[in-house]
Amino acid sequence: MQKAAVKSMSRKKLILVGLAFLLTGSIGLYEILYAPLVRKLKTGLTQCAALEKEVAQARAGIASLKDLDPEGPRLELLAESEIPSAIDELTKAAQAKKIKFVTLTPGQAPEPSGSSFRVLPIEIEAESGYTELGTFLGAIERLPKGLFTVKGFEIFPDPRNPALLKSRLSLALYLAGSENAK
Repeated sequence: MQKAAVKSMSRKKLILVGLAFLLTGSIGLYEILYAPLVRKLKTGLTQCAALEKEVAQARAGIASLKDLDPEGPRLELLAESEIPSAIDELTKAAQAKKIKFVTLTPGQAPEPSGSSFRVLPIEIEAESGYTELGTFLGAIERLPKGLFTVKGFEIFPDPRNPALLKSRLSLALYLAGSENAK
């Protein structure tokens, strides 16, 4: 009976020792394999969240560029008969950017003298906010009708409303010369 009790006790000890080794082995595997993978996964999730923010910002930037012409600006010289439609496009672009033209005065294009183009000066007095004026000036080159350039501008605050800017813009509209006339 004593031998059976010793065997039973040693069997219990053997089971306990085996369980202890199993538990120690499991903890060791956890620390060696699983824990580093969990840390690596957390680092990857943090990087993924940062990249998702960058992608969202890029998508917002792309969405703001949807109004651009995919072919880029047209660099065609206009015939004199197309001046009104080009000025109309300029006015529509200003209205879209919340620019109020106070005056728009086209000058006289010099008579054709054999050159490949002529320049029609356009003077504009406008009222707008700072941001609106900046986006309008940037949008002038992308107008679908005519080739405009900004020759100069003056900006000064409205004395009655500091949030409003008054500006004088000098633009040039390029026209076809005598040999390029349509």
